[in-house]
Amino acid sequence: MKYQIIIDREAKEDLRIGHPRQVYKVIEKYIDTSKNNYFILILDGASFLKKIHILDGRKPIPELINKIFKEAISINASSIVTAYSSNLRNLKATDEDVKRIHELIESGKLLRINVLDHLIVSISGYYSFADNNLAGLSKDEVWPYKPV
Repeated sequence: MKYQIIIDREAKEDLRIGHPRQVYKVIEKYIDTSKNNYFILILDGASFLKKIHILDGRKPIPELINKIFKEAISINASSIVTAYSSNLRNLKATDEDVKRIHELIESGKLLRINVLDHLIVSISGYYSFADNNLAGLSKDEVWPYKPV
């Protein structure tokens, strides 16, 4: 099974995602410093990457949540990891970030799609919500990502 990158390109090998460092390595080359993007990594039940989808990060949150789960449902995802690219150097989560990701997690629960982590990324690195126990995500429960 191969995974698809940004809808139209396939990778040459399977990739099992087990740590935020891997998530960052996968999306690092797609980080555009001139704009903010939202990345969705769609995983199967064994945490193998099925697809990466990139959305415009300037869209309203409800619209982003709808698009995220529409994409995940369309390929029968078991879980997702999301990331937001910031053109700022500050990789810390704000209270608003935590609130939005908590809403995303709750929406996923209704659809039975686990949100494993959310990362804030830039060219200088990443900040993992699960690593920092934010928005109800806990590294003890997710790292390495557990097969569903």
